[in-house]
Amino acid sequence: MPEKMLLVGLGAIGTTFLWSLDRISKDNIVIKVKNDEQKEKILNDGIVLNLPKNGVIRLRNFSVIVDWQELGEIPQWIFVTLKIPDLLEETRNLEKFNKSDTRVVYFQNGFLEDYLPKNLITTSTYRVVCWWASKMLEFGSVECIRFTATHAGMYVQDAPEEDKQYLSSVLQSLPVPIRWFDDIRPVELNKLIFNAALNGLTYLTSLNLSEILRLEEGELAFSGIISEGIQLSRLLGYDLPKILRFHLKDFSLEATSHLISRIKRKMYLRNLRRVGKDLISSARMSYLRGRKSELYWLNGFIQRKCIDSHLDCPWNEAVMKYHEMIETGQLEPSPKMLELLYQDVMQK
Repeated sequence: MPEKMLLVGLGAIGTTFLWSLDRISKDNIVIKVKNDEQKEKILNDGIVLNLPKNGVIRLRNFSVIVDWQELGEIPQWIFVTLKIPDLLEETRNLEKFNKSDTRVVYFQNGFLEDYLPKNLITTSTYRVVCWWASKMLEFGSVECIRFTATHAGMYVQDAPEEDKQYLSSVLQSLPVPIRWFDDIRPVELNKLIFNAALNGLTYLTSLNLSEILRLEEGELAFSGIISEGIQLSRLLGYDLPKILRFHLKDFSLEATSHLISRIKRKMYLRNLRRVGKDLISSARMSYLRGRKSELYWLNGFIQRKCIDSHLDCPWNEAVMKYHEMIETGQLEPSPKMLELLYQDVMQK
């Protein structure tokens, strides 16, 4: 018998994941949205996706709620795809399911242990780390540029085997390769480090990744942010896995003295320059919509942990300095930010 599922959040990942769930069991899916306007739009117009291989798809006829009290039957699974600031507003509602048999799966950026209340990380807590690119056109409409990979795993060991099997079967319906990890944290940290470079620089400069990496200061900043994240991962005891045909260790400080690592890094940066013109980061989208970005949980995470561990992190520190100035209205995003970042780092 299909299990009852609740989807919380309809951004790029949430909407695409809904498409995969829709093919399994539409009758058992409930969507939680933020307000009545969103609910009415979904009920009237459905949800439109433009998928690379499938074309334009319109999803309809879902149960949609605004208030948690409308939920009724307790779901067996909750899939949370909110941005971190929105998730933090919902933690009190999620705590209500702690004593139930509900399993909760988180799709957020960042490092879950950094921002999720400890009482929400239980044997029923799972994590999905997605690597894909998408353009958000408007609410209820997502253009997916490319799919790459999805990784799933648990936060607490010895979770029931049937949970792993069920979650894997649900994720298999996504148009991306699925890899399962018994401990998802190294993968999670791997993506956090990459996202810190992508989101931090696109947010500050208003440039896309391709434009950033064509500039000398941009390539230095991108590599510097990642290098500091690698230092931190080693201190935390995580061996970062090879993801997307490259290894972040090729961006480490010592890798600059290894010819093969330098060649690999150049090849990867060249590929990013090619595809980066289409990428819009979540932090940049948040700025354009007047919403709080996630940089506090990306570059800010690296900065906080490095300070606690007495590690230098001038690149991430500079990103957070100018991020705060933009958030408080003292500055606006500009390509000139790359020069300011470089000057800040060189002065330390």
